[in-house]
Amino acid sequence: MSHLLHVDPSHLIAARLTPPVSKSDAQRALVLAHLTGHWPPAALQSEPEADLPADVRVLKRGVEALRLPAGPLREVDCADGGAPFRIFVTQAAVTPGVHVRITGTPRLGERPHGPLFESLREALGPSGLSLTEGAPWPIELRAPTRTGAPVFRVPGAQSSQYASSLLLGCAALFLRERRPWSVEILGALTSAGYLELTVTWLRRYGFTVEESPSRLT
Repeated sequence: MSHLLHVDPSHLIAARLTPPVSKSDAQRALVLAHLTGHWPPAALQSEPEADLPADVRVLKRGVEALRLPAGPLREVDCADGGAPFRIFVTQAAVTPGVHVRITGTPRLGERPHGPLFESLREALGPSGLSLTEGAPWPIELRAPTRTGAPVFRVPGAQSSQYASSLLLGCAALFLRERRPWSVEILGALTSAGYLELTVTWLRRYGFTVEESPSRLT
């Protein structure tokens, strides 16, 4: 069956079409604006909170919790957000002395996070990082006030989100310590484009990122 659509151009009204915020871009902008003192990020200033994607709202709440004055335990609900959870965990781990308790949905708890946790423990555990897991919730994290060797090592095969999260952590540590930090990627990297997006955003905020096939500094 054919249909005819009649358009009367005399009644057309000019309008502005605004595309939705990219979740991947917005999450990286949130973290980097927080780290560099450009809070809130310009790209989100005109967006009503209710119009932001759910994952962006989750990470924004997490970053706002880290921006509170030093003090008692912070409770952060990551809901069902896999990327915001992974980004937030690293930012919490590199915020000196912070103590957070993280919860989420059962579905988020079933997703793999082990390689990221092990990377954080390897790099920051000797300096005092405490990261304990529930079954699966809550996850309780106490960040150290000092660090050791400036490198995170993480497998690349399961998800590039681990490397992206750690690279954003390197940015935080560089600003705090004024020494280069690296992410060493073990094996092949999945979804390399998302990691390159992280590198693009770091450079946009003024960071220098040196790249080799298995290491970003």
